[in-house]
Amino acid sequence: LFRSKHLLARALYLQSIAQFDLSNELSKAIDSATRSLDLAEQMSDTVGTLNALSSLMEYFRQLGNYDKALSYVQRSLPWVNLTSIDPVQGGRYYGFVATAFASANLYAAAAEYQREALRFSSGNASMMSYNYIFLGIINGKLENHDEALKNLQLAYDIAEGHSNEASDRGLMAYASLETGHIYRLMEDYERALASYSKSLELYQGMDQPTDLYFAHKGRVICYLAQGKDQLAQEELSQALGLIEDYRNKIVEENNRESFFDAEQNL
Repeated sequence: LFRSKHLLARALYLQSIAQFDLSNELSKAIDSATRSLDLAEQMSDTVGTLNALSSLMEYFRQLGNYDKALSYVQRSLPWVNLTSIDPVQGGRYYGFVATAFASANLYAAAAEYQREALRFSSGNASMMSYNYIFLGIINGKLENHDEALKNLQLAYDIAEGHSNEASDRGLMAYASLETGHIYRLMEDYERALASYSKSLELYQGMDQPTDLYFAHKGRVICYLAQGKDQLAQEELSQALGLIEDYRNKIVEENNRESFFDAEQNL
């Protein structure tokens, strides 16, 4: 009976990931992860409990229910020191906690957990690159701009040195996009524009309309700040076209509405 419960808890956890990642069925993913959590806790299965809690943090964060996401962070704390966590689970857990704190604008706490996620990702180039990008974003929110630029350059260099595959080029593009945002906040518009251009170049041929949109939006803001209205108009046309493309790619109504609410200023 114990083995059957263990297998069912594992199956429900994996089912929740498939429902979230592949089918965009967020409500079903939450239900599966909750059932997995209940079973894992009944069996005092630390690994299974942390897996389910990590998923629920992220699912509720995606819904914008940050209080609920943080309640699962709180619920996870007694479990996290009960066992040795492998690098994959450790990176996933600390990364999700950092993301939950950052989404709730608790950036100092997010930075601490993100540094822990980085420690677990040592040896995995792709995860290290992504984690440095997110740490750069957090430091940008904390207005630690120089540190943010260092994080983002490290992320770019790690991905560039790893391979020329699409996944690594995507990380380089993402690092360049966020670098553009930091330079724009610093009002260094020429470097911001160069970083956005690099991002757009690297994203060429990739199905990344949201990131392309944010790169064009960043260029609009830079050109407006420089008084280059014609160039701003050209970028604006491209950004608005990408919004329409993005509209058709969103499956969850909640996510669609939150995106357009956030982007009304453009």
